[in-house]
Amino acid sequence: TVAQDMGILLESPAIGDFTYRQALGDLVADLDNRLDVELVDCWLAQVLITLPSTAGSGEALAAVESFLASPAGLAYQWTSKFSGAERLQAVRCRAFVWQPSDVERRAEQAQQLRALGRASATSAII
Repeated sequence: TVAQDMGILLESPAIGDFTYRQALGDLVADLDNRLDVELVDCWLAQVLITLPSTAGSGEALAAVESFLASPAGLAYQWTSKFSGAERLQAVRCRAFVWQPSDVERRAEQAQQLRALGRASATSAII
């Protein structure tokens, strides 16, 4: 097996929607629970999970901006794209995956991982 850095693209994340925030947390947990996933690095999920269920878009955006301006968030600034001053357009998260060296098993693994993203209410592209 070979360790690979796998990208997770979150387009137009609905950060003000509690259902979206739950779905993102569930997706990260589903990936974390896989034996072939070593680590999931999704700062957006970590930030959004701290918000109350009643938080709207403004509060969520303030939390995201605050994190990205913090020393811990500086390394993640390149992984986020804003459209204008008030909208998070996209975020890139990462997972470190143990990929089989066998081509067929690797293709099956890729299909399973992509299916997780498609099945998620986040519409994540894995």
